[in-house]
Amino acid sequence: MSIATHFAAAIKQALKARGHTYAWLAAKLALSESSVKRLLSRGGISLERLDAICEALELETDDLLELARIQDDGSRELTFEQEQALAENAALLVVFYMLLNGWTTERVAKDCSLGEAELTRILTRLDRLKLIVLLPGNRFRLRVTKDHVWRPNGPLRRRYRAQALRDFVTSPFSGDGEHLRFEVGLLGQSGLAQLKKRIDRLVQEFNQLTDLDARVPPHVAKRQITLVLAFRPWDFTRVVQTHEVQIGPPPGPRNKKAPA
Repeated sequence: MSIATHFAAAIKQALKARGHTYAWLAAKLALSESSVKRLLSRGGISLERLDAICEALELETDDLLELARIQDDGSRELTFEQEQALAENAALLVVFYMLLNGWTTERVAKDCSLGEAELTRILTRLDRLKLIVLLPGNRFRLRVTKDHVWRPNGPLRRRYRAQALRDFVTSPFSGDGEHLRFEVGLLGQSGLAQLKKRIDRLVQEFNQLTDLDARVPPHVAKRQITLVLAFRPWDFTRVVQTHEVQIGPPPGPRNKKAPA
């Protein structure tokens, strides 16, 4: 895939994540919508046009290139050894997930109160684990995809899943930036397959949004958001009955024996 095609793919991704349409970009560039569609489908984008698109999207060209980069060595599942190392070292795990979510090494060092030597040591360990590629000046490139999944019954799940979920669900989900929906229904295999596809698509869009928002100026307020999506066969009525909640009309008064 050519560099121009990479940029075209990144522009489409940025438009979708920002909620903009081809018509919106066409208006910004003083072009017709059909011209923008041809431009992005063929990938023939001049440097001048690319600068104008980046200005409209409030992105740097380096940001677009990073968004478009295909991680040929990226994996969606960590190896057992990688997970074991992260599960055994809290500092390593925290730094890795900060980097995975778009934090710079400078911000990681500041927020975690890490000296340069300690930061370099952690980054070197992540490089040896093949989770990142460590570059000069403590810069880095990720070697795993952002939407990677924890291994089923692997070291990270065994150590952190119960604790993380328990801490997550204690919120009443009534504040700003919080939202909870709880739905129960019946689905067949076809419906389950469609549901999985839509959840995977939502996760992809969530990661695109976080990639873009990680690149907005530092003075713009941002908060770390956690998204949990899951489904499984589960009987809610059994939980209700377990907690002894009466379903149906209350029982009538007991018959008393008449006095002899």
